[in-house]
Amino acid sequence: MTARTLAAAILVLAAAGCAIPRASVETDGRASVDPDGRLSVLGPDPGFSVSSLPDDWVIAGNVELARRSTTLVRHQGVPALRVDNGKAAFVVARRTSVNLLASPFLSWSWHVEPHGGNTHPVELVVGFHGGDPESRSWGAQPFAWLGRDLPPSDRVISLVWGESALRRGAIDPPSEAGRDARYTQRGGIENTRTWWLETVDISEIYARIWPADDLVAARVMFVGISAAGTGAEGAAFISGILISR
Repeated sequence: MTARTLAAAILVLAAAGCAIPRASVETDGRASVDPDGRLSVLGPDPGFSVSSLPDDWVIAGNVELARRSTTLVRHQGVPALRVDNGKAAFVVARRTSVNLLASPFLSWSWHVEPHGGNTHPVELVVGFHGGDPESRSWGAQPFAWLGRDLPPSDRVISLVWGESALRRGAIDPPSEAGRDARYTQRGGIENTRTWWLETVDISEIYARIWPADDLVAARVMFVGISAAGTGAEGAAFISGILISR
């Protein structure tokens, strides 16, 4: 293990450890921040299993493939979720209730394996609601929190590993519907097979993509990990996902 890898592992373990209080879970199945404005989204805890998720976690897409392709491991000494891309897309996410401006920082560590294609098929995804002035209030959707689906969102940002390290910080424009965008956090084949600790201000990224939105009203509705389902080989290890202020 290199010095950089060891340092990242120590930081991951500190972020995922018992120094951070466990998040409260609201009655409608959403995780909220603690009094210090922090939410440990994913440690992962030793007993975490995609086959038996806590109430505030959901799987969207191919459920059976997600359960087979997402495993709890210890990689280079770091507890992590290993996520393998397959032939069908899925998202494993935690439902949250977080004010975007009050806790705008998102941190995580990842170790990405080489892959075929431009962008690595395993990504972090963050869903928001309330910033788009044309969106309905989620409070007006009485059945929004029932079942095991992703909560309603009007904006989604994917944090991706790009084909080149030179694309770091680049934003792919929103889709035609205007609700989905990609932000390249890191990239390059030369940077794979190494643990990297990341911290981003997701409110700043959001404002760059949708400058006309109301950030005061925007809330983080879910944070998760997605696999594109392209069939291309590509595994990623994810650890220590944390929201903070």
